[in-house]
Amino acid sequence: MDVDRYRRRLGDDGPAAPSVETLTRLQRAHLRRVPFENLDIPLGRPIVLAPDALFEKIVERRRGGFCYELNGLFAGCLLYTSDAADECCGGGGGGGGGGGGG
Repeated sequence: MDVDRYRRRLGDDGPAAPSVETLTRLQRAHLRRVPFENLDIPLGRPIVLAPDALFEKIVERRRGGFCYELNGLFAGCLLYTSDAADECCGGGGGGGGGGGGG
């Protein structure tokens, strides 16, 4: 995932250092800049939840999405930069991994 392009889509130019503040800022930016929409469903278009498809739809085509799409892209960003998620959620760190905690 091209996290820099995703951040540009969100209008985020704040520090990228993994922290709770970064995670909070990205979540708020995502909620403000990426609309909920489900236009593909009534148009009969397939819903593809693969990370590349989500990135292409939401970042490259500047569309919105429905809950699975929006949360899937945000989760993909967190997994790609998992230190921020680990710090917030108590996971093991290590970057680029599985996030989580537990």
